[in-house]
Amino acid sequence: MRLFLLSWAGTFVTLFVAFFWIRARLPPSTSAALPKFPLTLPLIDTGVALLGSLAGHLTLRDLRRGNRRAAGVFLLATLLSGGLFLSLQLLYWAHAWRQGFRILGPGRADTAAFAGCFYALTGFHALHVVAALVVLGWMAPGVLRGRYSASRQHPVRLAMGFWHFVTGVWLAVLLALVVA
Repeated sequence: MRLFLLSWAGTFVTLFVAFFWIRARLPPSTSAALPKFPLTLPLIDTGVALLGSLAGHLTLRDLRRGNRRAAGVFLLATLLSGGLFLSLQLLYWAHAWRQGFRILGPGRADTAAFAGCFYALTGFHALHVVAALVVLGWMAPGVLRGRYSASRQHPVRLAMGFWHFVTGVWLAVLLALVVA
């Protein structure tokens, strides 16, 4: 699992490097012309992601305690937070697009490259959120039916580790958006 997360972390680091490298190479006139994005949606998204991570932690806690019902409720809360996170991400992309932050169409090539890195970074993260939701959604019936327990929690623990990783990456993405 650690090797898996390390390989994904390397991919995210590469995207962050590209994002900041292209941003640093933008001429001042282009930088000034970039749309200013409100941070309200990303900050709400961050709160949702952190609540989902907390719910994931509580899922594992209740599995260890043998409280299957509470574990199932917290797992469903984790899934709901992931769905809400993705919905807010779509709103943010739509806002960026309406502000002229586009990959294709009229505009300068350097702005399009930066927009491409922005969408690649946030899109790659969203893809990982979807992957985590699929895995957790697949496990949810097993948690609710007692397939996982204090003695058999390892698969859920691994999936939650991935969920926490995705949450941590979002915090780095948010920081990149604020800094850029």
